Amino acid sequence: ENKIALVTGSSRGIGRAVALRLAQEGAVVAINHPGEPAAASEVVGRIESEGGRAVAFEADMGRPEQVRTMVERVTAELGPIQILVNNAGICPFHDFLTLPEDLWDHVHDVNLKGAFVCSQAVARTLVSRKLPGRFVFMSSISAWVGGATQVHYTTTKAGMSSLMQSLAIALAPHGIQCNAILPGSILTDISRDVLQPGSELRTYFEKRIPVGRLGEPDDIAGVAAFLCSDAAEMMVGQT
Repeated sequence: ENKIALVTGSSRGIGRAVALRLAQEGAVVAINHPGEPAAASEVVGRIESEGGRAVAFEADMGRPEQVRTMVERVTAELGPIQILVNNAGICPFHDFLTLPEDLWDHVHDVNLKGAFVCSQAVARTLVSRKLPGRFVFMSSISAWVGGATQVHYTTTKAGMSSLMQSLAIALAPHGIQCNAILPGSILTDISRDVLQPGSELRTYFEKRIPVGRLGEPDDIAGVAAFLCSDAAEMMVGQT
């Protein structure tokens, strides 16, 4: 209730679902988007229509100065951020042999460096004010398995899981708990084009998933809400 939550990349996909769920649980949510004001406004409007409070903040997670400015603005306008969901991520599929170095850098800047910069900025405020916090890192099953056209993406997710584990150790003494979620095959804008109904790849994944279907963003939102709740009081550094 009334905790300030920042969900990066929350104008669509898993981030949107997490933002909606946290608002339903009583949090005041900062909706981060990389330049999608219409989509962000839709999320804010949905939360407000259900009696919650949310404010949109634009910041490219691949630009550290924008990330730090966003954290400062959220803190100034809403209050100290005690719930941080590092969700923002991109995955432009590309063949390894022709993968440009600048694309590798861009994916790492957004997915991994962005999570580091945002976590550091939020943690500094919490530690200085002696406030507890919950950080959730949206990693991926890709942290454990590779992908022929996702070399740049899978390495960021492995890095995010490792970043979470290190921050869990560094921040737990300050009352800040860090955990990660590793979604499998979830229908989002990143995967929708390659997982069309009836496609060979979608059928392959559905056969491998015990419940027999692909995941939806709401399936992940419940886990995130749990990790941010008092029910997860003893969970630290877990994936």
